[in-house]
Parts: sequence; C-alpha cells; structure tokens
Amino acid sequence: MTAAFQLDRATSGAKALADLLRERGFDDEDLILDTVEGETDAMEAVSGLLRWMNERQATADALKALEADYAARRRRYDEAVKSARAALASFMDALGVKKIERP
Repeated sequence: MTAAFQLDRATSGAKALADLLRERGFDDEDLILDTVEGETDAMEAVSGLLRWMNERQATADALKALEADYAARRRRYDEAVKSARAALASFMDALGVKKIERP
C-alpha cells in the first residue's frame, strides 16, 4: 500500500475526530493534532508520506546530477567521434580514395 493511499485512508477518521473536537469547542490546532496523533494512524501515515517524498526527492536530485555528468560525457564522446571522423577523412584524402570497406 502506498504512503499516499495510507494517508488518504487515515484522513477520513482524522477529519471526523477533528470535526468532533471543533464542535465541542476545541479550536487549538496543537490539541487537535495531538488528539489525532493519539487516536488515529493519520500522523504515522503523514510521517510515511514525508519519508517517501524525501526518498523520491533525493533520488530525483541524484538523477539530476547524473544527467549533467552523462550529458558532459556524451559531449566528450561526440567530440571524440567527430575528431576520429576528421582523422579518417584526412587519411582518405591523403590516399585519394572515396571509400574504404572494412569488416
């Protein structure tokens, strides 16, 4: 079960409890959150979702860094191939041939 789904399931019970507390005159957010934490699994679901989000963000950040590294590496390889093509063209010009067949 995904963290978002767990939070979605816990939300209805937490909302019902928060609504009941407000109906009875308790408007203090800290009191509501403490009560929700003690009486439901909602805050555990929130912690799970935050942990899931942090893990995904760390992975996204790492992939972004790798993208930059791989792009730079690709440019180096592209330049190396371009340089090799130029060397091959120079060789063929020196020999006066237009085509070389190799296995």
